[in-house]
Amino acid sequence: MKARSWRIRCSPWSPAQGAVLRSWGKGLFYFPHGIAVDSHDNVWLTDIALHQVMKFAENSTTPELILGEKFSPGSELHQFCKPTAVAISKDGNVFIADGYCNNRILKFDAKGNYVSQFPTQDTAPKGFHLNTPHSLAFIREEELLCVADRENHRILCVNMNPLHASETLKSITSVEKQVLGSPWAIASRGDLLLAVNGSLPYTATSGFIIDPITTQVISRWNPKSSSFRYAHDIAVSPDGNFMYVAEVGPSKIWKFEIKQKN
Repeated sequence: MKARSWRIRCSPWSPAQGAVLRSWGKGLFYFPHGIAVDSHDNVWLTDIALHQVMKFAENSTTPELILGEKFSPGSELHQFCKPTAVAISKDGNVFIADGYCNNRILKFDAKGNYVSQFPTQDTAPKGFHLNTPHSLAFIREEELLCVADRENHRILCVNMNPLHASETLKSITSVEKQVLGSPWAIASRGDLLLAVNGSLPYTATSGFIIDPITTQVISRWNPKSSSFRYAHDIAVSPDGNFMYVAEVGPSKIWKFEIKQKN
């Protein structure tokens, strides 16, 4: 797929858009970090101060599932240490990036029961390790879980279906730092990855469209007449027509229109 096949255009909010419809979490959250919505419109949220992951049913303000021990960081299977992101597969399995301390991905079933983790000493290829897995995206048609492996300056995609304790990692593909810099956030659009990076001395902050199978960077984009300063998260609308990038400095949410050229 060629770069000219896609166009990313900054789409200004109209007067009827961008209004806060509802909010929740006062007195509950301490440092919410990663957020995801599954196919049943449940909202999943990680809190790096609580060291927990919470699941909220649609329009609910009370979590129906909490994983991790409150204010108790650790590396046991029932604990997290500053979990950064969550992704939910089409069959309801939950993948959590235990990213800032433990550098691992844990898998739970839809009821919150632990299934497995990676990498481990038994399953990791020689020399393989994660260094701040900061964001997750599930490429459903390819059954790949992609990880923004931030401090290793790459995006790593691993075949995760099915993943059992005795199964080794396979189908590892990687997009490396020469192009990406330090990837902070990724999201999926069909079989493509959308990514934003943080700056390195040799790489300016940008957005990317990536084919995770070939590892080809299809196109590179930025807000019109400016660039990102501190993009921290990215999301795609359910219809795939719009993308949203959250910056934490300045505090801003960008809206972009995604179009495939004829």
